[in-house]
Amino acid sequence: MTIRKIALVLLICATVCIVAHGQANVDDPDQLLRQALRFADLYNWSDAAPLFTRAEQIYNSRGDARNTLYSHLGKLRSTMEQLSLPQTSEELGAELETNPLLKSDDELRLFCLTVLGDIDGEIDAVPMRRDWEAALKVAQVLGDKKWQNRAQGEIGFSLFLEGDMGTAHSKVSGALIGATLLNDGGAQIRYLAAIGQAFVQLGAFDDALGFFDKALKVAASNPDAGYQFLIQQGRLQAFRGKDQIDLAQQVADELIAQARVKQRYVKETNALITASTIAVAKKEQSKAIEELEQAIQLAQKGGFTRLLADAQLSLADIYRNTANLSKAEALAAAAVESTRTSNDIYLLPLRLQTLAELQVSQGKYPDANATYDRASDILDVMIGNVKSANAKVGLITSMSSIYTEHFALLADHLNDTAKAFSVLEHARGRVTTDLLTSVRPLDTPAEDEIERQINRLNLELTKANSAEQIRKLRDQIFLTEQRRWLIATSDSWKSDPWETIPLERARETVPANAVMLEYVLAEPHSYCLVISHDSARIATLAGREKIEKLVAAHMKILITKAVSKTEASALDRILFENIPEAAKAQRLIVVPDGRLHLLPFDALVDSNDSRALGFSWTPNCDENESKITRRCV
Repeated sequence: MTIRKIALVLLICATVCIVAHGQANVDDPDQLLRQALRFADLYNWSDAAPLFTRAEQIYNSRGDARNTLYSHLGKLRSTMEQLSLPQTSEELGAELETNPLLKSDDELRLFCLTVLGDIDGEIDAVPMRRDWEAALKVAQVLGDKKWQNRAQGEIGFSLFLEGDMGTAHSKVSGALIGATLLNDGGAQIRYLAAIGQAFVQLGAFDDALGFFDKALKVAASNPDAGYQFLIQQGRLQAFRGKDQIDLAQQVADELIAQARVKQRYVKETNALITASTIAVAKKEQSKAIEELEQAIQLAQKGGFTRLLADAQLSLADIYRNTANLSKAEALAAAAVESTRTSNDIYLLPLRLQTLAELQVSQGKYPDANATYDRASDILDVMIGNVKSANAKVGLITSMSSIYTEHFALLADHLNDTAKAFSVLEHARGRVTTDLLTSVRPLDTPAEDEIERQINRLNLELTKANSAEQIRKLRDQIFLTEQRRWLIATSDSWKSDPWETIPLERARETVPANAVMLEYVLAEPHSYCLVISHDSARIATLAGREKIEKLVAAHMKILITKAVSKTEASALDRILFENIPEAAKAQRLIVVPDGRLHLLPFDALVDSNDSRALGFSWTPNCDENESKITRRCV
């Protein structure tokens, strides 16, 4: 087909689209631009594209430089998935610096910054945040409440990717509330879908589907909103997470077809990645590899670095499961580099963990140690940036396998007891130390008022008589709950620079007649770090599952106040048989892990049915051992 024929086809398609909506005259560029902006305001860029394109042609022929540029920016955003994003980002950045129209016309500059923010959002979190911070300032100058609110939400997205989860949640929740108050349908759809995506990441798939349903209802009330790629992608991931394979496959097929028709390459890439997991579940490995290779090609061509990392990591998993470890390692390393390039700090530690696991499986122990160190350093920064105590605990809990695997590497392959101790300090000491060195403020009046509002709404909900009343009250409760993130909460704590104490210093605090036992439950086997005043070593124990089953059985009997000699004796053997130092010590300082926190160690008995341990179990160290108190909590 010749270029002239292609151009004619595109013009016909644009005309059909415009006539179908019946809201714009194909020869009136002002109407075309208004309708295109209406679609864009609802994030319906597919339907906006031909209108922006036609408007640009007419304005250009009339010599209207300002509106030609306006339409051109809209066309760029509408068709960005067909462009090289890094190149387009660079060109727009240069225009903002040099174009007189963009320097003098705040409305035009704001639109350009929002376009650039969306483009950078697919590449790199840091410039994305800067774009939207600049857009926020221009919106404030213009007094544009809608774009002030949207900019805050987009800044929240970028902060999440940079690892500042607390501030991110606050901004996105605030943006959703603002969108509701401003009756901004497009933003409501976007932020409801975004919160749904967050629940998908947490594995709360039913909650996620609830948010997607809310978003679909808002979209249905806005006919110009078009096909909801973001919502359908979230539903696809949720159905896949719930192992509803047939439903997931149906949504995936629809998504890929729609993306190809509308040339939405970012959406196609995303759908292909998720579709590959469906193929894996069906044991169709070759199909999964083919889909991921297509996704990688699309992401590389378009410069979608974030999606490129996702596709590379997914393909690495497939090759690891088929024992092609060298290829899997290469892809995992590429995924780490793509993630680092896009500044997605929150995702980086877990992707480094995947790379380290592959290095361990190939006997590359020093390389794996260095990779785990990188992951720990990044985690340390992330933990320091989180102000909420609960968020600190949640972050370490979600990333705890990184520390456990690093400890196992040091114990099993590198015989580095001192560094293994340091790894545990990072995993167990950081949050507790922050709490011990902080002062908890009282609940604020704003927090109390929110709780009262929620209680009143819950009471009204019990008295509701109709489905419509129930729906409205639930929506009010949801929005009120989001307000919690807009105030200074009572669990904010100061965060100081973190340093672990060296093993030698910890040994100095252990009395000569005592031994400290620090347990690490893991699979295929657990560990105990045995520390005395004169030495330190790592003992190998049974796996986590076996130990915790014995603990559960023992505790079940103790709760009924029955005798539990069999289980107590079994636990004594499994926890102490490889630790002769315990029998010789007059006192043991026990640092439990997992379900061992529930175990009364001094109730254990040996094989002779006598008390095995003549020691005082120390869940909290005394004042003379304050330097290691955090490990004993």
